Amino acid sequence: MTGKHRIIVQSKRLKYDFQIRRNITVIRGNSATGKTTLVNMIRDYYNNGEEISIQLQCDKKCVVLEGRDWEEPVLFIADGAAFGPEMNEVINNMKYSGHYALYVPESFEWLILKSGLIKGPQIQTILHDPSQYIESEKYFSWERYFTALLTQLTIGTAAAYRKTQWNPYYGNDFAINKILLETPIKI
Repeated sequence: MTGKHRIIVQSKRLKYDFQIRRNITVIRGNSATGKTTLVNMIRDYYNNGEEISIQLQCDKKCVVLEGRDWEEPVLFIADGAAFGPEMNEVINNMKYSGHYALYVPESFEWLILKSGLIKGPQIQTILHDPSQYIESEKYFSWERYFTALLTQLTIGTAAAYRKTQWNPYYGNDFAINKILLETPIKI
């Protein structure tokens, strides 16, 4: 898939209107912002078509990849805290297909640091035993610590990390392959 594609998904009370640039898109955001509702609406439209009161407009086919719909092996790398509410459904889907592998690292930032993409003093030592370095009075979660560490280590570089804005540096083939080498399942 090339280019940008506008997607409009709406029901009688909700409307999502956004653009995507990739054929597989991961939806992320804070809790209670409508991610699950959007996915459920797309799934319902795909499964039931116009028999329900959901409208979907896009120049490309929009589906939720789950269950037996997914034919190729896939490795899901998920943020454990954000992924928790979906765990039962994913585990149930995995029972019916040998195509899934699930990896839930401490955080995406932890995975980037573990990959060796970013050089810095003591990174691997910190990752080996985070409890010796993370002050719970300062950081609510280990994810926040690893986000702060990654941000600090990459300020002013091509790899500058900001949780609120994707840096294409992490989407190039070299970076993706380095990160995937750290996963327990090789795809």
